[in-house]
This record gives sequence, C-alpha cells and structure tokens, in this order.
Amino acid sequence: MLPARVPVERQQFVTQIRARPYAYAAQQSMPLSHLPVWDGTSMQPQPTVLRAYVVATQDGYMVMPGGLTRVVSADRPVASLQGDCGSKDTWVLSTRPIEPMSLLPPADQPIVLRRSGYAFPSRAADNLFWMGRYAERAEGVVRLLRSMMVRLADESKPGGGAAFAMLLRALHATRDSVAPLGDAHDDDSVPTSYTQVLLPAMFDGALSNSVRTSLHNLHHVSALVRDYMTLESWRIVTQLIEHFTPFPGDGQIHIGAALDLLNHAIMILSAFSGLGSENMIRGPEWHFLDMGRRIERALHMTFLLQSTLVEINEQESSVLDALLEVGDSVITYRTRYLTRLQCAPVLDLLLTDDTNPRAVIYQLVELASHVERLPHDRGMPSLTPAERFTLRMLTAVRLAQVDRLCQGDSSGRREQLDTLLRQLLMDLPALSDTITHHYLSHAEPSRHLAQHT
Repeated sequence: MLPARVPVERQQFVTQIRARPYAYAAQQSMPLSHLPVWDGTSMQPQPTVLRAYVVATQDGYMVMPGGLTRVVSADRPVASLQGDCGSKDTWVLSTRPIEPMSLLPPADQPIVLRRSGYAFPSRAADNLFWMGRYAERAEGVVRLLRSMMVRLADESKPGGGAAFAMLLRALHATRDSVAPLGDAHDDDSVPTSYTQVLLPAMFDGALSNSVRTSLHNLHHVSALVRDYMTLESWRIVTQLIEHFTPFPGDGQIHIGAALDLLNHAIMILSAFSGLGSENMIRGPEWHFLDMGRRIERALHMTFLLQSTLVEINEQESSVLDALLEVGDSVITYRTRYLTRLQCAPVLDLLLTDDTNPRAVIYQLVELASHVERLPHDRGMPSLTPAERFTLRMLTAVRLAQVDRLCQGDSSGRREQLDTLLRQLLMDLPALSDTITHHYLSHAEPSRHLAQHT
C-alpha cells in the first residue's frame, strides 16, 4: 500500500497502470549530450540525441552505422520527430575504404534497346505542357510590346499613332496582361500608356499575363521537370527571370533601355525554343511541350488578328505593317509582294499559309499531328474529343476564303473574319481543357500516360 501522504492524483494514476499495464511504457530520463548549434547570431550549446536504427537479419539484429541526430530546444525536456526540433548531419568515420553499393544492374549486363514510349508520368506531361505555353505566352507579349515601343520611339513614322492604338487594343485583348487605361486613341495618352500600361505589362507581377509573371511561371514549372531539360535550357530560364526584376516604383525606365531588354528577351526565348526543337527526343516530353507552345501561339495570333483587322482602319497600311512585324513575317511578305501592303496577302500569311511557322493554320496542323499520337484506343471507330477539335478548326481555316474574309460591311467591320476568329478563340481553350481532362488530370493518383485509353 502507498503511504497516506501520496497525493490523490498519483494514487489514481497507479490504479490506472495496474488496470491496463500493457498500455504504458516507462523510459528512464537520461541527460542529453550538447553540441554547438548556430542560433542565427552565434554558436550556442544545445541538447542533442542520436537515434540509431536496428535491422533484423537472419543472424539476429544488427545496428546500422550512423543515425538521425536531433537537436532539442533548451526549453524542451525530450527530443521528438515532431515539433520544432532540428537536425544535424551525422558522419560515421571509417578506418578503411568503403565498398561501393548500388542497386543498379552490373555494368557488364547487356542493356535492352528501346525507344521512348508513353510510360510517362502525367504530372510531368502537365508541367511540360504549361512550360511550352508560358514560354510562348512570354514571347508573344514581348514581340507585341517591342512593336509598340518602336512606334513610340519613332513618332515621325506615318500612321504610327493608329498602329499603336490598334496594338494597344490587342494587348488589352490578351486577357488581363495590362492595366485599364482611358482612351487609348488620344495622343495625350501615349506617354501615359508607356508608364501605366507598357511598363506594367513588362514588370508587374500582379498582372497574370505580364512578361514577368509568365517568366516566373515558366521558371516554376521548369524547376519541376529539370530531369527533362538540358543544362542550357535551365540557364536560359534562370537568366530570363533575373532580367525582369520587380516593377520599379518610380517607373523611370528610358524607352531605349526597355527596347534593349525586349530585344534581348526575344533572342533568349528564341534560343530556348530552338533547344527544344533540336535537342529533345521526339517522345511524349516533346509532344506535350510543343502542344502547349502551339496552342499559345495560335491563341496569341488569333487575338492579334481579331483586335486589329476586324474593324477597318483608315490608316490600315500602318496596322498591317505592325502585324507583320509582330508576326515575324516582314521578310517573307516583302519577298513575295515587295512593299505593297493589303489585307488579303497579310491575312493569308498570318492565318492560312501552312508554310509560315507563325501562321494560325501552321499551329493547327502541328496540333493535329500531336493529338493523333496521343495514347488512345485505336480500335474505336470514332475520333477522340481532342481530334474533333483540331479537325474542326483546321477544316474551318482551310475552307476560309481570304478575299471574302477581308471584305467589310456597311459599318466598316469584317464580320466573316470576326466569326471565324471568335470560333477559334472558343475552340483553342476547349482543346487545351480537353487535353488536360483526358491526359493531365491529377484528381486520381499520378499514373503513366500509357494507362490512358
């Protein structure tokens, strides 16, 4: 019996132990060793404990060398794997060289030859898909901003004001890549456009489609798939994000310096695109990366054409010149038509010319090729949803008659062109959603794309 002086609480605890002894374990409290720990300002001694690991073998238990060293806060009595305890590296010294150990097959074992297949994680495919989209999105906005700033810098260029206003409308059309501005057609708004629209479209991280945001997103998804990237591609991504620093509060960036930055960004992004085209095996990694790029390029060009050509402008030649510049097709146009600018040949080059890598139809042809290679049940007679979208868009653009698309009505609008472009702007995001739903969904545990049928 316990002495009468024992507190009631202790007596109750003893009774509980006797009733259920299997539910309790006793451990002797031992004084902990101390090791030097950096607390942020200086080295301080703190209690540490080494947790060793014991492995059961056929000959009995074997204590493994090393273990986990936990650092205990001075005000905590015990070390725990939870809480705010820290860890220190544990080093095991040896008196002789350590024999190498590897789970890899022996070096002299023959390797079975194979090609890339779709035994490929859907999460990696998702990140590569968006890596292509973010890279192309950044390049599209950079090319558009460069063309606008060129027209701001060269105020004497005929029709420069009209072209700037139409390009500003196109910049606004890229969802929320710019901040709202009053009347973009007023001459007084041009200096304001530079500080309140163009610079934020470059540097403002709060705008979802600014250059800086797109590059930040590109850097994020690229970090998740570094195993599929070359060292040069990763260096390009990190270099780009370093150049587009946070938006300066005073907005005092000379337009010449901004142009130099945009020109440099175009060269670096072109190098990134070239590395993807020339260095990647044509396996699932490349297919998803290029699908993202093609969808984004088609969207950008469609937005650009709808914002600048649907409404007929009195100074349309300057607008057409800007379109060719943004679409990187000036040399091709001049080779074919010299310097005469008209709607039909420009629209043909940027919309329906399947030999132009910047044309909308070129993106649709490439998308159809990629979609056809996606894993699916080839025994089914019907087309997949992604195949239906690409076929519908490709057929609509192939059947389009450019001369009729360029004809305006009594109100000065090209309604047939507007109808076609609006349909593309609905189908392209729908195609992206379809690909995501069928191949890139993570609602279930991550699986290989080869499991999709």
